[in-house]
Amino acid sequence: MKYILLAMLLYLSVTSVAQKPALTKGDYEETPVKTTVKKHPNTPIPQDSPELQYFDFEVIAKDKVKITKCHLDWQEVEIPASVVSNGYKFIVTELGDSAFYNKKQLKTITIPNSITSMGRSVFEGCSSLTFVTIPNGITSIKSYAFCCCSSLISITIPNNVTSIGKSAFASCSSLTSITIPNGVTSIEMSAFFNCSSLTSITIPNSVTSIEPNAFYGCSSLTSITIPNSVTSIGSGTFSGCSSLAAVHITNLEAWCKIAFHNGSASPLTIARNLYLNGELVRNLVVPNSVTKIGEFAFCCCSSLTSITIPNSVTSIGKSAFASCSSLTSITIPNGVTSIEMSAFFNCSSLTSITIPNSVTSIEPNAFYGCSSLTSITIPNSVTSIGDETFFNCSSLTSITIPEGVTTIGKLPFRGCSSLDSITWNAVNCSIDKPFEGIAKNIKSFTFGQDVTNIPDFLCDGMSSLTNITIPANVKTIGKHVFRKCDNISSVTWNAVNCEPTSWSDNSGYYYGPFYDIRGNIEIFNIGENVVILPAYLCFQLGIKTLIIPQSVTTIGDFFIEGNYWYWWRRNMTILFKGKVKFTGCITGNADIFKGTTTIVYVPNNYLDYYKSIRKQVGFKYADIKPQ
Repeated sequence: MKYILLAMLLYLSVTSVAQKPALTKGDYEETPVKTTVKKHPNTPIPQDSPELQYFDFEVIAKDKVKITKCHLDWQEVEIPASVVSNGYKFIVTELGDSAFYNKKQLKTITIPNSITSMGRSVFEGCSSLTFVTIPNGITSIKSYAFCCCSSLISITIPNNVTSIGKSAFASCSSLTSITIPNGVTSIEMSAFFNCSSLTSITIPNSVTSIEPNAFYGCSSLTSITIPNSVTSIGSGTFSGCSSLAAVHITNLEAWCKIAFHNGSASPLTIARNLYLNGELVRNLVVPNSVTKIGEFAFCCCSSLTSITIPNSVTSIGKSAFASCSSLTSITIPNGVTSIEMSAFFNCSSLTSITIPNSVTSIEPNAFYGCSSLTSITIPNSVTSIGDETFFNCSSLTSITIPEGVTTIGKLPFRGCSSLDSITWNAVNCSIDKPFEGIAKNIKSFTFGQDVTNIPDFLCDGMSSLTNITIPANVKTIGKHVFRKCDNISSVTWNAVNCEPTSWSDNSGYYYGPFYDIRGNIEIFNIGENVVILPAYLCFQLGIKTLIIPQSVTTIGDFFIEGNYWYWWRRNMTILFKGKVKFTGCITGNADIFKGTTTIVYVPNNYLDYYKSIRKQVGFKYADIKPQ
């Protein structure tokens, strides 16, 4: 049996045709229009619609009403286009908020063309509703309108609709397809959330934004076409779309301009295959009209093997090529000034990349997980390298830090298990233990000739280093630079005039650059042009042979002070090639060589000089001999 629902929020208590109907507070207050009586004198005044007792309605104009609540739980409902009360005819033009909320037995509903507006949650929770045709007069489908209509298979949305509200069709788990009409400019938040049976959806060129979670959990959706009009896509839009295998676009420039809120906003993070005009994108050529590749633009595009970026591009956004697992090489054009965060994150097949001299910064995680990258040239224009930039680049064997770099973030080379050679050209750089985690693998560490400052802890833990050379231009060197580099056997110190940066702690204890090397330096050779050897330079460093050239004029206090590691200096050989001025005791303890066979060789013409100061400089028990 088909029931006719006559919807009225306010029960009209009218005693005569001349009386004004009672209205709910705030509703339309003018006198309703009386139903027109036919001219035949015997025609009776129309009777009240008999079903009025089952519904609540609200008068919203002289001759218009809105359904606000249905009191019945019928399976089939036909909403009337009009109702009569006390001789007055009213057109039904609106369905109010939650009018049919949670009517779980309702299977089909017929909505008359007189309806021009439907409120929020109007059919929310109608879990048995299977088919709906929305009349042409509707211009907006409001929030939660059909939310949780889990049996809804099909719905026709008229072309006049310009907006689809938040969660309008959320959890319509039986809905298989939907066409969004032209005129809709935005697909609101969670509009099709958890529509798990949705296999196809048509988005018109009028849509400019797709809001967060719009298609979240649409697990049967296999492909999606993003029109050129779309400029922004919110987070989580395609999360949980586990069957999505293809993303279709027709304009690459428009695609590069889309503002993806994060990785979960891009359908490529699930589909991994991008189709341009129906063809799978493998070798991508970005057109000259593109000036910016937006964030996440090609994130997770596993079909992409190569890309050509024109010189017109000046910006490559965050995670633009992240997880492009088939990409083997890329050339970044001149004009790009920054490689943004995670730009090439987990590009596991990338073997080579060319970075131009225009780049000044490499942001955190830029090349994180590029496990096939064997080498990379960082240009001199780069001034900063971010946190974890080359993290897990396990095939990288060598790296050169250019002279312009002034800051390096945390753990930039963590997980670079093959990295064993470092060239450090940074003139004056601030760091935070950049080689922590892989230090023990470093076999070669070379300082560039223009380096002026060597920061604290730079080579900390590089236990595979066997020799090190400090260049002539170094002016300052930090503490613990070579801490635990226990296998260094040869040091060449060429710094002409070097001072410590800050080698003491709050207690006044000193930690020089070679402090805590738990081994023996076979030879510590001072370069021919060195003038001053700073105090505490070789503090707690075990040296077997120390060669001091004629150029050295001054040696600072405690230069080879041994403290409790003094036994490392037994049988030490020190060779002075000229006369040196001592500012104090260079051993820190006049008795340090007691019981040893330490020999101090000095020029014959300065033999008396050195013997006369042997006690105050710490050579009391050393054997001073002429060369």
